[in-house]
Amino acid sequence: MILNKNILLNTTRLKVITCRNYSTKYRSSKVIRQQFLDYFVKDNDHNFVRSSSVIPFCDPTLSFTNAGMNQFKNIFLGNQQPKYTRVANTQKCIRVGGKHNDLSVVGTDGYHHTFFEMLGNWSFGDYFKKEACEMAWNLLTKVYEIPPERLYVTYFKGDQTLGLKPDIECRDIWLEIGVPINRIVACDAKDNFWEMGKTGPCGGCTEIHVDHLPSYRKVNRAKDVNKDKHDLTELWNIVFIENFRKSDGTIEHLQQKHVDTGMGFERLVAFLQDKRSNYDTDLFIPLFEKIQRITRKPPYLGSFSGDDFKRDMSYRVIADHSRMIAIALADGMFPEENKKLRRILRKCLNVSVKVFSHENLLTETIPVVANILGDTFPELHQKLFTSLDIVKYEDEYYKSLKSSLSKGIKDILEKNPQLMDLDLYEYPGFVQAYNEFKRYKKSNPYEISGDMMIQLYSNFGLDLDFIERLAEIERMTLDINGFENRMEAMKGKSLENFKVDNDIVMRLDGSIPATNNDSKYNYEYDPSSNLYKIKPVKTKILAIFDTNGQSLKSTNESTTSYVKIVTKDSPIYVESGGQESDVGYLEQNGTIFNIESVSSKQNIIFHKIKTNQSANLNVGDEVELSIDNEKRTSCIRNHTATHILNAAIRNIKNLPTYQKSSTVTSENLKIELAMIGPKLNESEIDEIEKLVRRHIKELPLQQTTEVINSQELQSKNNVIMVPGEVYPDEDIHVVSFDDFSHELCCGTHANSTSEILDFTFLSVKSTGRVSYLFNAVTGNKAIEAIKKGDELISQIKSLSENDEIEKFTVILSHLRKIASKLHDNEISYLKKIQCQKLITDMKETIKYKSRDVVSELLDIEMKSVIEQNEPFIVHFLACSDLMQSVSLLKATRLVSDDKPVIIISLVDNEVKARCCVPKEMINENFNAEKWLTHFAKIFNSTVKPPKGQDPLEVCLMKGKKVKSEEFNTMLEQAIAAAKSFANSNILDETRFVKKN
Repeated sequence: MILNKNILLNTTRLKVITCRNYSTKYRSSKVIRQQFLDYFVKDNDHNFVRSSSVIPFCDPTLSFTNAGMNQFKNIFLGNQQPKYTRVANTQKCIRVGGKHNDLSVVGTDGYHHTFFEMLGNWSFGDYFKKEACEMAWNLLTKVYEIPPERLYVTYFKGDQTLGLKPDIECRDIWLEIGVPINRIVACDAKDNFWEMGKTGPCGGCTEIHVDHLPSYRKVNRAKDVNKDKHDLTELWNIVFIENFRKSDGTIEHLQQKHVDTGMGFERLVAFLQDKRSNYDTDLFIPLFEKIQRITRKPPYLGSFSGDDFKRDMSYRVIADHSRMIAIALADGMFPEENKKLRRILRKCLNVSVKVFSHENLLTETIPVVANILGDTFPELHQKLFTSLDIVKYEDEYYKSLKSSLSKGIKDILEKNPQLMDLDLYEYPGFVQAYNEFKRYKKSNPYEISGDMMIQLYSNFGLDLDFIERLAEIERMTLDINGFENRMEAMKGKSLENFKVDNDIVMRLDGSIPATNNDSKYNYEYDPSSNLYKIKPVKTKILAIFDTNGQSLKSTNESTTSYVKIVTKDSPIYVESGGQESDVGYLEQNGTIFNIESVSSKQNIIFHKIKTNQSANLNVGDEVELSIDNEKRTSCIRNHTATHILNAAIRNIKNLPTYQKSSTVTSENLKIELAMIGPKLNESEIDEIEKLVRRHIKELPLQQTTEVINSQELQSKNNVIMVPGEVYPDEDIHVVSFDDFSHELCCGTHANSTSEILDFTFLSVKSTGRVSYLFNAVTGNKAIEAIKKGDELISQIKSLSENDEIEKFTVILSHLRKIASKLHDNEISYLKKIQCQKLITDMKETIKYKSRDVVSELLDIEMKSVIEQNEPFIVHFLACSDLMQSVSLLKATRLVSDDKPVIIISLVDNEVKARCCVPKEMINENFNAEKWLTHFAKIFNSTVKPPKGQDPLEVCLMKGKKVKSEEFNTMLEQAIAAAKSFANSNILDETRFVKKN
């Protein structure tokens, strides 16, 4: 029986109130679910379609799949033909935030959940009202054996403002079925009219409600239907989609009609198992038992008030959230990219510690969820270890954040503990933002304006979800429209091109067909040239526009330097799926126009070309379009390698991984991945590159592409998708390379990975706590990058063959020059690392061999400098790698006392310098301090004299760390600056100004 907390008095546990007396047969939740599916699939010719992921597909407006109809949305909209006309399933649903937000009340009552199953049956243009009502009634009364006297039904009573009449047809169907008229209730649009959105499919509903009270045979409660009574609840909602709301608000009838039904599984199970709360069923009890067993706390008593309420509410919170987290993680959702999921996960971690004195109950409860629901949703078992890895990682990260909590945040939380539910740790600018917000609130207590939202968003880095939650806690409303308008204004000119294309398409209103660019995929590989070749396409110009969007008949009418050409066909690939647009050419009668850029709006391709005074293009002209085959070939190789790299990383790391972004150009490929777990190390990077190269050179993979729609995708396993990416509903390309890689992608790819030729990383950078950006090249660029690295390795090894002590300084000088080349972005990343190791090892070897003769090396080097007989000396000590910087003192003393000298050293990437100027050479413009300061400013360093010495005679430059790739350039600049200063300011002997 479902009772809310208001009906339960201050008792620890009420006796179960008997809901029915018509059957004593116990049915498990698994049996109840299977009876529903068997009834529709086996008995009523429906097709079972497995639940879609809780990660919304093709719908960026949702954070989670929140209703059974989500996966069929495009059928209702008329954008997609159904694979089956009769469908039944149990859909995984999560409601957190937005219109359907059950998070705040979860645990306080017996029937709200963040995750629930929605049992549903659908008809897409097949059966309609009569059959839908009959099937529902028979299932409830005959299969589930619910007495008809417990049930009430509703129908839509019409709406004058919508121009809709009462659904008398539905009412009469229920009468024919045998429902008494006093149990059929007419309801208004609020309760019995369903709409997908402001525009689109809609229709009246009929609901089936169930009476939980033992007095159901004696009392007619029709007047209480849809009055929010806890003991008279809606069990099933059946929507008749027969109308369409237009943009002007008017409603018209649809020719093809659909049925969309939904029944809350947890609520049904509670009723059939004779339980007063969803939490008392076999869907939750095993979770409570596990928590109690682990924590040794008092057992769950099912209290909704009284002394045990807080603890029992915490039991319910952990159990409910464990289900939601397990389902989300098993579907491939990451807390890193879904902050609502992270918020709930952290709430569980807090409750675990505060109420149950356990660090992380989720690691104990998620396996229980898999045992309860894993037969229905096998991904819970398949992804169990991955899910637990993510939970453990998030727990460790959360602890580290809390331990490093700033004093500012601690102070705010002490005064405002209600803010604890916000993930303040993720927002470095929160303290300043909140102080600014509190000042604003003093004079604006009710609404956060669009301007204030922009400040919080742009100046302090608070995202919109965080601002919404802050407003909820502070009991304020948000000016969302003002915020969105300001955001649009801030984007400014970046949207200009998009708006021009959009305006053009709006004006065209379908008068020009979508550009046929299927030929972009029609290419063949030519082994002799190692190029992919696409045949030029002969086509006709359908429209010409200037860059302001004005329609032209001819290019000579344009007042702008560029025009946009729309053709019937095009071989050009327009940027999508991370791959850049092709470079192309338009040719007419021997005149070639370079296509500067391309854009697409509603599948109409705009080719931007520069106008030509000597040649003219007209609407209706026949032209030929072609692309740059070399550029396309590079893109094909790089895009293919992106897929193989993505799969190789997952194969080697074997950790929870998701793709954040990818970019494919003709120059290189970049892919950013988040990996939950231990940091990526050099050995793994080496393994990853070797695996990719193995599939290019030794074990090539063959590419196949399957074109499917979003319905067919539901049955696919192990297909990699980018979280948050919006994919089309039709013509979805599943690109596979044997069994190694399966991804959704609309880009262009090699027929075989052998055609990539070669692959190597140029860089691997950490871009965040768990994120890495991989930059790589393929084809000839990869071959050249590897070759350059091998040449440097060979040079280093050849230097190691010379072990003459007097040559060590020369070798070190060569090593420094080689080291400076390692930052060339066209050398293989792993070859660079190998070079750096060889250089380090060589330096250590030289240090070891020369440790007894360092002084001798210094004498040899300085003797060579002094013999040059210059009026002053500015010298970098080549042997400084072998000694401590104190050797600067000895080096300057080896120079004759009558010469100004600056000696520079580099030890462990720290540059230092010492300057000495003879007394007799000091003048008002030239002394040690001024001279060395001129040198040191190149390194952004300062100078000071040694303790007790005159700064005019002796000065030291403070040690400054420098990047090895920048040192040689900075050294050259500093030496040149010092020499120029000395040449300009040292006086002739006859004009020496002696120091007193």
